[in-house]
Amino acid sequence: NIPAAVVPGFLDTNNNFRNTVSNEFDRLKITIMGKFSGREIPSVIIKALKICKKNKLNFTVDIIGSGKGGWMETYWLWKLRSIFNNRDIINVRGYVPDIEKNNLLNKTDIFIMLRKPSMETEFLYPSRVTEFLFSGNPVILTNTPSLNQFFLQGSGVYFISDKNDSEELAKLLMNLANKPLERFKIGKKGHEYAVKNFSLEVMGEKLSNFIKHIHKFKKP
Repeated sequence: NIPAAVVPGFLDTNNNFRNTVSNEFDRLKITIMGKFSGREIPSVIIKALKICKKNKLNFTVDIIGSGKGGWMETYWLWKLRSIFNNRDIINVRGYVPDIEKNNLLNKTDIFIMLRKPSMETEFLYPSRVTEFLFSGNPVILTNTPSLNQFFLQGSGVYFISDKNDSEELAKLLMNLANKPLERFKIGKKGHEYAVKNFSLEVMGEKLSNFIKHIHKFKKP
């Protein structure tokens, strides 16, 4: 069960989300959100994308919210671009307004968010995952706490092992590329899961109950 005391964020259920299946002949749209360095494990993602390219997978990558990660992010973005020198494949968008971001998320086929097993991963809530799920599209996550405590395999999520193996990631991407209907069904389940557990109404009620609980034990 999701701890009642956790209030990770609020999602507006009035936002748009995917309601149609992707065209199986379109390029696979992959999205990564956040600084492309450090805990995002860019080396694994780049190796996986190289394997996909070698196997003729037709895809694009959008990186949202990047550009302020210092020299380390600059290095990884340079490395990514040097391998995929076609601007139609790699789109580094930096900060985008919410309306544009939501539009990009809704049109994404698969999100990637990897994490190494660590205390930071275990004790920080990954708020962006709920954004991914709410868009109605699936996300690939590392099977490690707290990711596997808040989210469920098949409910908008595909887990890979906590080894974060690039070949495993590439294999999953290539497999999902040929299954738009499966992605849609899993993404729909993820949207329903996000609404049930992380919507404005649900999280507002949890916050209210938590405050009441704290107040009850407040010393006079």
